Amino acid sequence: DDYWDLAARYSGEGGGFKYTAAIGYAAISDNLIVGIPVNDNHRWQVGGSIKHLASGLWVHATYDESEDEGTADGAVVANVHPGSQGMFVKAGWTGKLNSLGNTSFWGEYGRNWDGFSNLNTGAGFLDAKIFGSQIVDGDAQRLGIGMVQEIDAAAMSFWAKYTVRDLDFVLANGTVGEADRLNMFL
Repeated sequence: DDYWDLAARYSGEGGGFKYTAAIGYAAISDNLIVGIPVNDNHRWQVGGSIKHLASGLWVHATYDESEDEGTADGAVVANVHPGSQGMFVKAGWTGKLNSLGNTSFWGEYGRNWDGFSNLNTGAGFLDAKIFGSQIVDGDAQRLGIGMVQEIDAAAMSFWAKYTVRDLDFVLANGTVGEADRLNMFL
């Protein structure tokens, strides 16, 4: 029922660099998340970017962390909807290779830990199962490359991206496994 958040952002330019940074915090209390009763949810996010203007080299990074306390029938239940962490780093180059507009090339890496429900509700994306057994822990990673070609005269962009995604997991019955690798070209 109660939600509030606070965020701050800073951007600037100096010494041949352009930079931005942001931080945010959100709190939700007495909320129902996808069929799982959650008493309190606290989430922190922080991120930033820096670009060297002369060379066109840049890096962008983010980190977020969520902490949740679940309740079932009014009683606190440990790890009903455990907290999760995630990070993402993207680095690349942007420059003008042709008269169409800027061209960007980049590589990226991201990782997410936990975030699965230990409560067998049968509802929601956090209540994930494999072969009928509850996922209680997970480690998802992604690695990718991409490019964008801006077309200034048409105010549009053409882009291509290739990513590889992996998921390792632990089931409630103690089984440790990994999902098939997912290769995506967009």
